[in-house]
This record gives sequence, C-alpha cells and structure tokens, in this order.
Amino acid sequence: MIVTDARQILALRKQILALEAQLEDLAGQSVMARRIQTVPGFGLICSTELAGEIGSVERFAKTDSLAMYLGVAPLDNSSGKCKGQQSAAPGQSPGA
Repeated sequence: MIVTDARQILALRKQILALEAQLEDLAGQSVMARRIQTVPGFGLICSTELAGEIGSVERFAKTDSLAMYLGVAPLDNSSGKCKGQQSAAPGQSPGA
C-alpha cells in the first residue's frame, strides 16, 4: 500500500511539473500575467489565473470597476441613518 501511494505521489508530481511548464509558457505570452507577477505575493499560478479571469482590461470602464469585479474595492454601506463602510468581523461575511 505504501509503495502504491508513493508511486501515485510521484506521478502527481510529474503532472504538476508539466502543468507548471504549460503555465510558464502561457504567462510568457501574456503581458498582463507578466505584469501581475511583479506584484509581491503573486507567483506563476495566481498571475496566470488572474490574467485569464480579467481577460482584457478594456472591458472595464474605469479602475473602480475592475477593483469591484475582483472584490477588492471597499463598498459603501450607507443607509438613511448611517454613513460609511462596514467590514465583516473575522470569519463572518458582510451583513452577517
């Protein structure tokens, strides 16, 4: 059983290396992915995923639209009684 598991792990590692090589090729062809990789914390996988998700920045009218699409823009939580932004407590979603 251990030998079988070890072989599966080795096979999966080979597949991961092959996929990473494909991602490197794709990232090399994408100006956006290469630019995203310059941001600290964004490596190969995150940058290619984000570049693929965004597609073309031209589809966003302004930078605020892109930030909102990515979920990194603060949202106004004002009502008739209260003004401002609300953030969720750790482990809770906004409005919970």
